[in-house]
Amino acid sequence: MRKKLKLIGQKFNKLTVVSFAYMKNHQSYWYCKCNCGNQHIVVARHLTSGGIKSCGCSHNIHKLSKTRFYAIWHGMKQRCLNSNRKVYKYYGAKGIKVCDRWLEFKNFKDDMNFLIVNGLR
Repeated sequence: MRKKLKLIGQKFNKLTVVSFAYMKNHQSYWYCKCNCGNQHIVVARHLTSGGIKSCGCSHNIHKLSKTRFYAIWHGMKQRCLNSNRKVYKYYGAKGIKVCDRWLEFKNFKDDMNFLIVNGLR
């Protein structure tokens, strides 16, 4: 029998190994938590080789990168964080900041959708 890897607590791209899940066909599977909050079971060799980088949330965000909603989020970050932008002097230079939570597009999208669905906009 193979020696079981000690992966608990290790971070592989956006995934952090939480615990051992099971063995199947001589491969170890691990419970991982993604930066987006989702849990995902991953084969150890996919983690250690870099073959998997997230729970799949990155693919969903990539699909949205061509939308107006993504452009609004990206523009907001540019105005507040990128000192090379002309309009930075009106936003970031005056102390206007983007909260840490909104630095991740998924969090911004979730919060805005909540406001729209609940009529709080």
